[in-house]
Amino acid sequence: MDRRIKKTRLAIRQAYKSLFLEKPNGKISIAELARRANIDRKTFYLHYSTTDEVLTEFLRERMAGLSELLQNFTAMDSHPFYASALFQMLDDTILEDLEFFQQISRGPNRSFFWQCVHDIFFEAIFRAAKSHTFKPENQLLYYTEYFTTGILAMYRRWLTDPEGSSIEELSRMASAISMEGILAVFPEYKDPGRSPA
Repeated sequence: MDRRIKKTRLAIRQAYKSLFLEKPNGKISIAELARRANIDRKTFYLHYSTTDEVLTEFLRERMAGLSELLQNFTAMDSHPFYASALFQMLDDTILEDLEFFQQISRGPNRSFFWQCVHDIFFEAIFRAAKSHTFKPENQLLYYTEYFTTGILAMYRRWLTDPEGSSIEELSRMASAISMEGILAVFPEYKDPGRSPA
C-alpha cells in the first residue's frame, strides 16, 4: 500500500478514535470525521464507505497481535493451545487502549464492536484448533463458538464493570476455565454420567 494512502487511513482512524472518546454515546458523522482528519469528504470516500468500516479496521488493527499469536500456535512444540499466552495477549491488546475498549463496550456501537471482536477471535481460534485436532469440522465449529462466546463474555463484563477484579485476575480465571472446564469452578464436581479415567 502506498505510503500516502497508509498515512491518510491512519489519520482517519486516529480522528475516529479521538472523536469517539470525546462523545462515546454520540454518532460520528463522516463530515466531522473528515474535518478532524484534515481531509475532505471526497477523500474519506476514497478510503472508506462508512464510519463502521473505520471502526472495523481500527479493531482489526488492535486485534492483529492476537491473531498473530493464534496463527503461531502451530510453532509451539509441547501443547497447541497455551491459554495463559492467549489471555496475556488479549490483556495487552485491551490495556493498550483501555479507555477506548471501555467506552465502546458501554456505548451504542457495542453490539457491532463485540461482533467484530467475536469474528476475529473465532476465525483465529478455529484456524488454530483445526490444525491441531482430528475432530470433525462441524463439531469444531460448535466447540470454537462455545469457547469464543464464553471468554468474550468474561471480558465484556470486566470492561463494563471492572470493579473487584484486575485484568490479571480475569486472565487467570479465563485461562483456568479454558483448560480445566467446569472443574476450575467446582473442583469437587464429579460427572455421574462419566466413568473414572
